[in-house]
Amino acid sequence: MRVVGIVAEYNPFHNGHLYQIKYAKEKLNADAVIVVMSGDFVQRGEPAILDKYTRSKMALIKGVDLVLQMPVTASTASAEIFAKCGVAMLLSTGVVTDLIFGCEEETSEIFLETAKLFLEEPQKFKDVLSESLKTGDSFAKARAKALMACYEGDYPKEKLEDFLNGSNNILGIEYTKALLEKCAKVKIHPFKRYGTPHDSLYPSGKYASATLLRKSMITRSDISSMVSEYVPRNILHRIVEAVDEECYLEADDVSFLLHDRLLSNETLTGFLDVSPDLSDRILNLKDEFVSYSSFCNLLKTKNLNHSRIRRALIHTVLRITDSDLETLKVCDYVPYLRILGFNKRGAILLKTMKAKSNQMLFVSPNEVKEDLGESEKILFAKDIYASDLYRALITNKTKKKIPTEYTRKFEGNLL
Repeated sequence: MRVVGIVAEYNPFHNGHLYQIKYAKEKLNADAVIVVMSGDFVQRGEPAILDKYTRSKMALIKGVDLVLQMPVTASTASAEIFAKCGVAMLLSTGVVTDLIFGCEEETSEIFLETAKLFLEEPQKFKDVLSESLKTGDSFAKARAKALMACYEGDYPKEKLEDFLNGSNNILGIEYTKALLEKCAKVKIHPFKRYGTPHDSLYPSGKYASATLLRKSMITRSDISSMVSEYVPRNILHRIVEAVDEECYLEADDVSFLLHDRLLSNETLTGFLDVSPDLSDRILNLKDEFVSYSSFCNLLKTKNLNHSRIRRALIHTVLRITDSDLETLKVCDYVPYLRILGFNKRGAILLKTMKAKSNQMLFVSPNEVKEDLGESEKILFAKDIYASDLYRALITNKTKKKIPTEYTRKFEGNLL
């Protein structure tokens, strides 16, 4: 049985995601597709624009068979942690045979060779990296130089730096590293992005980036016609409905919460991705706080990029600490497998998983009770808190009562 795994955010789901799922089923002849999806907060350091249940349902409608939720401690972390957790979860199912990921370069050999060098770090690699950093190069630039000095594969060396500049390539390398570390017999399938580059604000044909779609939703700029071109028709109404009812979140919706954290903490050191220097910088500028997004711009420096800043700030909001990351590592990046949704094929897959996997599988938090270990309970509490916070933000925005994680009725076999 061929089961293809995908790690995704679907923030929101669009034609590019659909094309990837079709590729898995039609070109790779997958019998089933499992997705590990971020919950209510995502890696770019902000709430997902639509809640996890809506995004999961969209994926199921368009061909995914089973959706699992990534713990928030990993879904908001660096590319390395995000990838390690996603891969570890897929492997822990006991059924995944292949991994597909979007990228700017679809040659699997370059991912395998690069990941191997980054894992092994031969002495020459370390020497070039160290010397480059001493001259003032950024880590990304220094790592590119070290790779070019050590790479002996067939991929053109003059293209290596461009390869490492691709944001999806970076994530692809991390997925590949995670598989190599596990010595997993899972085949990788780098899948070249079609249409627009990551974060592009310009569409191409029937494809648009999730960034452009989020912007269209937030600004309400002709949402029906704009989104209808780039989102599968039978899930479009869910996006339009969410916009009409203001049942979506953007980065600045966490502004008040973040401002409160800045005013109520003497230090932010200890929160994940917040170094002592960054903590000082954030708190020294707290009186200039206006909004989440403008504060990110204010904090940015030559050596401090937006990604790092946004992760640090969202971890402050969610109270995710360095200790929580260590707890995730103790659990080997898989504290449990929480199911967000499945179809008929997914239901069959779950039976196989229950026989092959050692991980706790559950749908509702009501099923957990005292069955988790101490480390797992800590991460579970973080997930519940993040979901409650997301629900509170939506409730405040819409003035509508929304079920909690414990009172929400699961729709069961969704298709």
